[in-house]
Amino acid sequence: MEYLRDVINSTISFGQNVAQEHTVALAVGSTGLALATAPITGPAVLGAVGFSASGPIATSFAAAWQSSLGVVQAGSLFATLQSAAMGGVAAGTFTAASNIGVAMVGSAAIGIQWTHEKGNMVEA
Repeated sequence: MEYLRDVINSTISFGQNVAQEHTVALAVGSTGLALATAPITGPAVLGAVGFSASGPIATSFAAAWQSSLGVVQAGSLFATLQSAAMGGVAAGTFTAASNIGVAMVGSAAIGIQWTHEKGNMVEA
């Protein structure tokens, strides 16, 4: 049990050190991770608020929003979200967001490594 406690404390301490030393990289990497999951989370979120492949689901937020708009204008936010839910052109946005997210995570990792190596050069 003592060993487990030491491992947990060591892991927490390491996480705190990384967060303090690499705040920007942590923020960029976290945002990138969120974007990288867009092809999974995007459709799930759209479905949760009532956008479906066949149109807004009755009594959902999307249906209430649509009824408040009257005529939905092409290119509006509502139309874009509904297009994404239906697998239209806007659905490609999820893939683009994912690609950007992967690049952000990679950049954050490279930045941390570069900063670490730069620090080692100064110490030597």
